[in-house]
Amino acid sequence: MSSRPPETSEHRGGTRIVLTLATTRRMEPIDNPRICDPARGSSFHSRLPSDIVIFDPDSELSYLQFSTKEEPLTLRMKKDQVVIAIRGACRGNGTCTAKAAYGVFFGRASSHNKYGLLPEDEQHTSQNAEIYAARMVLDLAGKMFQDNPTVKGINLITGSSFLTKAMTDQIHEWLENWFVTSSRGPASRITNADAIRHLNQTIESLESGGLSVRFWLVRKDQNADADTLANLAFND
Repeated sequence: MSSRPPETSEHRGGTRIVLTLATTRRMEPIDNPRICDPARGSSFHSRLPSDIVIFDPDSELSYLQFSTKEEPLTLRMKKDQVVIAIRGACRGNGTCTAKAAYGVFFGRASSHNKYGLLPEDEQHTSQNAEIYAARMVLDLAGKMFQDNPTVKGINLITGSSFLTKAMTDQIHEWLENWFVTSSRGPASRITNADAIRHLNQTIESLESGGLSVRFWLVRKDQNADADTLANLAFND
């Protein structure tokens, strides 16, 4: 069967003109299982963390909350979806004296909150600090939730477009090409390849155990709590 688009014809001044009719298909958005976009869910009324993330003092964890259909409208916690904010920071980025730190924010007054400088054997750059923060919290979350059947998803709030794009989109191509790219001239190894591979292995391990991991990209001013923690590390 021919795959050519359908044709029609008309006559102008005795000349038959063949017109090709372009067929169009509506392209539905492709769901990426590693992207958290609460606005796409009909039960969420906002995409701002301040509106739809609630802290539970009993568990010392933060959860997504959704709108009910009851009257009057109420909000309820989704205790299967934990929300954690992460931040990597670096002072003197790109210099030989650079120092990088991470901050992990579970909620105000949560004993799970953590911050600190990256180990000396880690690369002290802004990008690696973001990767390290994600790896740190997912290693911790794996231990916290491995025996908790209620929790089904970990949603990481981050202000890093680099981290989000790397782990939700580019990772698939990088794995296929062994973390080598030639898009900018001669073939070269992806920066932070080992750290990104390690983080992806951590995510895949959690996913195979039934825990989804999703990245929630926000403006940096919407991630102030994790940013504050990361910067505290420079003062200790």
